[in-house]
Amino acid sequence: MPNPVNPIGPVVLPHHNVAIKEIQDKIELKLTADYKARLNVAVLPDNIAGAIRSASQVAAQRASRANFEAEAFRAAKTFFQPTDVKTLIGNKLKQAKDGVALVAASADLAAILAENASMLAKKRKALEDTGAFSKEEAFQMILAEIEGKAARRGNS
Repeated sequence: MPNPVNPIGPVVLPHHNVAIKEIQDKIELKLTADYKARLNVAVLPDNIAGAIRSASQVAAQRASRANFEAEAFRAAKTFFQPTDVKTLIGNKLKQAKDGVALVAASADLAAILAENASMLAKKRKALEDTGAFSKEEAFQMILAEIEGKAARRGNS
């Protein structure tokens, strides 16, 4: 049986080939047992046994490559993440401050806030006008709606 194809480049450590071969053998045993049971035979036809052997080899190689890539990705992420918590929090606070400054500098801010307040007042009045809610209950319902929207935004 040929050696597994090297999943990571021209250099392969001997123990790596052994690990792939062990995984391949386990996959092949499982698939062979499954297909024998499915086909209700004691011995699989050569074409099916060969296909299982080939698929097991490919699966083991791909799993090995995926494992190496996942480890490399985890290692690479450490180079892009600030390790200093103060720096991380400071960066987030600066971004928040810059965002607030941008909104506050908008010429439309006062008009947007006034329109939003007007709509909330109309909604509260509509709730009161139904006769089913007091002024305080209508206010609490509006407040709960605002808090719910804020919570959903925070979780998405």
